[in-house]
Amino acid sequence: MLGLRAASTSVARAQAIQVPRINHALALKFVGSSARRFASTQLPKSGHIEEGPNESLLFIDNIFPLRLSSLLGLTSIALFTDPEKILQRVLQQLREDKRFKEVDPLNIAYQAVPDSLPLQIKKIIPRLREGGAYGKFTHDSKIPPPEIEDALQEYLEKHSPKPWFNPFRGVRAHLVRGRPWLEDLHRFPNKTLKVEFLPTSPGAEAAEISEETLYSLFRTYGKLGDIIPQPTASKDLPKYATLSYGSVREAIMAKNCMHGFTLPESEGGGKGGTVLKLVYRQRAKAHALRDWMMNHPRIVIPVLAALLA
Repeated sequence: MLGLRAASTSVARAQAIQVPRINHALALKFVGSSARRFASTQLPKSGHIEEGPNESLLFIDNIFPLRLSSLLGLTSIALFTDPEKILQRVLQQLREDKRFKEVDPLNIAYQAVPDSLPLQIKKIIPRLREGGAYGKFTHDSKIPPPEIEDALQEYLEKHSPKPWFNPFRGVRAHLVRGRPWLEDLHRFPNKTLKVEFLPTSPGAEAAEISEETLYSLFRTYGKLGDIIPQPTASKDLPKYATLSYGSVREAIMAKNCMHGFTLPESEGGGKGGTVLKLVYRQRAKAHALRDWMMNHPRIVIPVLAALLA
C-alpha cells in the first residue's frame, strides 16, 4: 500500500507540471526512481567530466554565494588545510543535519530539477568559486537533451528556488554544450569573457567567428553589453573576441556551458569546425602603468628628459 501511494503521489506531481515537447510516457518512466544524491568536490585527474552513453551535463547557477570561496580561502590559511576539504566537510554536515536542509546548496540544486523531467541526476560537482555546480544526469535515448533543457527552462521560469543568500534571484540551469575544463587556478569570475578560436586538430585552421554568430551562441545566457572583435592590427594567436555581460553570473553560465564547444562548418566554424575556448578576462592591475615604466627605463628616461627640457 505504501509503495502504491508513493507511486501515485509521484505521478500526480508529474502530471501537475507541464513538460513541453516531451513524450510523457517516457518521462514517467523516470518518476519515483530518484538517484543517489552524491557530491564530489575533487577535480578529475584529466580536468574534464567524462560522459557515458545517454549522459549529459547541466550547469546549475546561484547555489553558492560568490564571495564564499574567499572566506574559505582565508579559513584554509588559518587552519593550514585545503579549502576544498573544508567545503566537503561543510556539505557533509549540512546533508546530515535536517535543520539545515533549506540552506544546503546541494538541496537547492536538486530543487531546481523537478521529478517530472525525464532525467536522473547522478552526481553533483560543486564549483564554489563560480557559485554553482555541474549536474551529471542520465536520460532516455529517445529524448534529445535540448528538449529536456527547454522543459527545464519553462519550469524554472515559474518555480525557480531562491537561495537564502540571494532571495531576489532564482536558480538558473542550462545544458552544457561544450567540454568544460575543471581547474583550480588563481582565476576569478568577472563580467568579461575572452573567446579564443582553436582548430579541431593539429595543423588545421580555425575560423574567425563573426559577431552575429557569437551573439546567437551566447545571448541565451544573458544580456550582452558588447562583442569586441580582435583588433585588425593584432597578430596574437589564437584569434579571439571579447564578450561582456551585464552581470558576473551571466558570464559564469556562458563560460561553463560553452567552453570546449565545437562550432561546425555548417554554422560558420570553417572547414573542420572551430573549438571555442573561454577564459575570464582578467582586470588590468591597478599599478600596471607604474610597473611598465619601471620595467622599460630605456624608453621612459629619454621621454622624461625630453619633457623636462
